[in-house]
Amino acid sequence: MVRNLVDYFNPDSNAQVSSTSIEVNVDEVKSLYGFNDSQAEAFAALFRVRPLGLLQGPPGTGKTRFIGALIHYALTKGYVRNVLLSSQSHEAVNNAAEAVLKLYPALSEAPSIIRVGQELNVSERLLPFHVARVEQLYKDKFQATLKDRLIVAARAIGIPQEVSATLILLEITVRPVIEQINALAEDTERDGAIDRIDSLMKTLDTLNVDHELEIELPSMSALPDPKLLEEVFDKAAKRSNCSLDLVARFRSVARLTRDIIGSVSTAERSFETFLAGTRQIVAGTCVGLGRSSLGLTSTVFDLVVIDEAARSTASELAVPMQAGSWVVLVGDQEQLEPRFKEEVVSTVVDETGFAANEIVKSDFERVFESPIGKEIGRRITTQYRMLPPIGRMVSNTFYNGELDSGRVVSEHSPEVFPDSLKHTLTWVYTDDLKEKGYQKSEVGKSRKSLTNPKELEVIMGMISEWDKSPEFIQWLEARNDLDYAIGVICTYGAQATALKQKLRVASVSNVMRQAIKIDTVDSYQGKENLIVILSLVRNNSDGRIVDGKPTIRSGFMKRPNRINVATSRAMDRLVIVGAKHGWAADEPMAELAKNFDAEVAAGNAVIREASDLLEGQRAAQEASAPSSKAQRDSKVRL
Repeated sequence: MVRNLVDYFNPDSNAQVSSTSIEVNVDEVKSLYGFNDSQAEAFAALFRVRPLGLLQGPPGTGKTRFIGALIHYALTKGYVRNVLLSSQSHEAVNNAAEAVLKLYPALSEAPSIIRVGQELNVSERLLPFHVARVEQLYKDKFQATLKDRLIVAARAIGIPQEVSATLILLEITVRPVIEQINALAEDTERDGAIDRIDSLMKTLDTLNVDHELEIELPSMSALPDPKLLEEVFDKAAKRSNCSLDLVARFRSVARLTRDIIGSVSTAERSFETFLAGTRQIVAGTCVGLGRSSLGLTSTVFDLVVIDEAARSTASELAVPMQAGSWVVLVGDQEQLEPRFKEEVVSTVVDETGFAANEIVKSDFERVFESPIGKEIGRRITTQYRMLPPIGRMVSNTFYNGELDSGRVVSEHSPEVFPDSLKHTLTWVYTDDLKEKGYQKSEVGKSRKSLTNPKELEVIMGMISEWDKSPEFIQWLEARNDLDYAIGVICTYGAQATALKQKLRVASVSNVMRQAIKIDTVDSYQGKENLIVILSLVRNNSDGRIVDGKPTIRSGFMKRPNRINVATSRAMDRLVIVGAKHGWAADEPMAELAKNFDAEVAAGNAVIREASDLLEGQRAAQEASAPSSKAQRDSKVRL
């Protein structure tokens, strides 16, 4: 474990990093893992420093694959013996652990791995490595070989083979029946206890006859003697002229095997602690790894890797970090920050005088910006998710233009997309609707949220329009990818809820309905879709006056991290729906709009007025339905 690791997160400390003699062959890792230059350089740099490594992975740059490669290389080259893999979310843990396993061609070659956490949060691929599954597998294997183990034990004790066969029969088959009878006899008032005892007595009688055990059983109306089990073993010993001492020793060994199977998971004898201390990879969330049953405070890991570190609170980071002698933090301080309750942040602001953005800032960001961070921190800069127009807009808005696009051509023919998706970027702006395009307050169970009815109308209209494109529907139907083709990201939870309700009752095909995922920004980090619709929701005239005009009061959309995540989930098409011109010039939405306009000028993006779109949608609806009285009358006559 690293002494005074917390000092590395204090910009005023004099903590020092040390250099290692490890020289990673850059060409080798490029070949092994398909790395680009920035990935390979960052990879080599992480192996050169101890005890802390920092990697910033912007959207689509392959940080999950990078983590898999880091762990694979460290284990296979013998630089580490064991690894603790953690993250703030279950999904990130699953993805990173699966990335490691994919690098081993055969399961037999893969390292021993254990996945900690509730089964419902574990991916299908990792379920065989879940703590409960591994524990049950141990028990099942032990139970399956129990007879053979007892034969070996009996031979070692000196019990003849023919005698041991009887003793093993009594231990495995007869003993459980008698012990169940004795347990039920302690409380015969329980419902069904007497009937259950009678049934077990009949079973015991059958065993007695079938195996000629010569057990003296009481009548069915009487309860057996509590010492019946002792008498059964004593009689078997006397009948075979076997020493009672040898039988007692055999029963002690049998009792030990039952203890291994039955009590291995008790608090006093935690199997989780054993697994955590013996597996090469232990994977779980920061919070999940904090369980005392894992015993992380007494287990030292040569390497601790924490994904989504920029989204983790200090206390979450502390849990896995305390167990490592080499800690690598992977995250992106430009994406979502740690989540704190608003009332907690407000209280801290009031009591300390610090700005709210300083309070919610992650420790990953603090250390990355510190002198140590500037020395050891690395960023991978080629993204493969977004087509260049989307990638450039995101890069110029949030990453000082430093991201390159590694995927420059779509894998899908532009012909499959409806006319309104011919451009990579589209902004359907609602400014022309004026007050009609403003947000509405919604009071939920826990707090206020916002909806925007006009944006809902626009989005549902677009979905209906796309649903009428035969080529697009055929393409959706033919896709083999199980992931959703279309993602709708809402900046407020109430908007997502309202949109889900509208989609549920909309007159669209099942193919279209099943292709759409609707969620909030907070739920979307780490996810991606081929097509993304972003509902901005917030639109008002409550902000400060600039040049005589009111601006939008942006609320938490003033935070660039959220806008970054919202706009960087799209792979091939991004449609932004909402206000475009009312944002204050010094806020991230205004910067996003400026960079969007640059793509319009380059012919890669298009701006559409919401009023025109809504009018076109209404006209299409009227054209597809009988509108005149004559048409309605003729339909009635028919």
